[in-house]
Amino acid sequence: MSDGSSFGGDLRRERELREVSLQEISEATKISMKFLRAIEENQFDLLPGGVFNVGFIRAYAKYIGVDDDEMVNNYLFHMQQLKAENGEEPDLSASRSKGQSSGRMAAWIIVALVVVAAAVAASWYFFGR
Repeated sequence: MSDGSSFGGDLRRERELREVSLQEISEATKISMKFLRAIEENQFDLLPGGVFNVGFIRAYAKYIGVDDDEMVNNYLFHMQQLKAENGEEPDLSASRSKGQSSGRMAAWIIVALVVVAAAVAASWYFFGR
């Protein structure tokens, strides 16, 4: 999708190809025009940050009909590149895909269930007699 230009420029091109206005996206997603323009102009410092930025990117991409997971991953990659260019330590955990983090969460849930089951069994064994 990228021709070596910017994340926001790529997103704007995809929007324009589909003949969707920023106003239309704003009305449908309830994201302010100010934030939509900031995304297209790569002015991410004007956005609230964190999960809000990811949510905005995801909603924008879904509305115009492009793969929202791919767009979020492109955004996270773009942000890592900016950090590296500015000499900041990249946060590699932010670039994980949704599937990787949900898999890790499932593993922790299973471990917690096993611990709870063991505690219940031990309680029954020691106190249930």
